[in-house]
Amino acid sequence: MAAAGTAVSGPAGPAIELASRLAATALWGFGVWWLAAAVVLLVHYLRTGPLPYGLGWWGFTFPLGAYTVATLTLARAWDLPPLEWAGAGLFVLLVLFWVTVAGRTVQAVWTGEAWRPATPAAIPDAIPDAIPDAIPGNGPRGAVTAPGQEAGRKPGNRCEKQGDSP
Repeated sequence: MAAAGTAVSGPAGPAIELASRLAATALWGFGVWWLAAAVVLLVHYLRTGPLPYGLGWWGFTFPLGAYTVATLTLARAWDLPPLEWAGAGLFVLLVLFWVTVAGRTVQAVWTGEAWRPATPAAIPDAIPDAIPDAIPGNGPRGAVTAPGQEAGRKPGNRCEKQGDSP
């Protein structure tokens, strides 16, 4: 194992380091698009009214945290103080968002809102009509049947004629 500060890759080390920094920068750039899309969508939905709380809000905290760490790491790798300041700003936003989501989660658990299913008003009108047809194996009038089984037939009876029992 190499000692601390010893180059492991030998003479190719500087090229590998540069390639790694460039690849990390490209991936970070994809994150810029993700963050921009998330902000645009958040602003769009906030303009239509308050966002109903859901436990899925926690799904936004991890990507934002990972992007914050990536920003700080990239700033140090390229030695870019402005990018480090941007990373610090992202960290502040992450803490504010995390506190907001944690507070709403505590409130939802306390009131029981966290355990209730989404209200039908939150589901677009086109979805309920399409659900019975979209689920494979649904029989007439939404009766659930096993895949490959016709409605009204007994499970396991695959014989065509009534008298041909196995």
